[in-house]
Amino acid sequence: MTMELSILPTGYFIRNSPLTIIVSVTDYGDTCNKHPLYTWDDGHRTLVRCKNCGGYALVQFSEFHAFSDGNDSYYCDMFPVSGAEEAEQLNRDFDGYQIEEKFQGKYLVRDNNDAPHWMRDMTDY
Repeated sequence: MTMELSILPTGYFIRNSPLTIIVSVTDYGDTCNKHPLYTWDDGHRTLVRCKNCGGYALVQFSEFHAFSDGNDSYYCDMFPVSGAEEAEQLNRDFDGYQIEEKFQGKYLVRDNNDAPHWMRDMTDY
């Protein structure tokens, strides 16, 4: 059974973008091989698929609990992958910080302050 991504915690990321046609395929949770699948304080990874083109992306959602007023910072990275096998390999090999540094290729980034933008590596920040 698939769910519309807009009802998942990562849904804020895709509002007002062409990516509203994606569905959740597999929720990988927050850890794999004892390492976190997010950066900062909280998060998770989910494999999603585009309803139009059939392409896959591994979504990494991270939350930074820094503000006492409840205005936490949110980060969402979308890494294009060939499918579940590649997503699972990335989960096994890289924690939240490592995947951002070592992913080969561009990936889409969004936080709660900026419009989505493509990253090649950490030097694009």
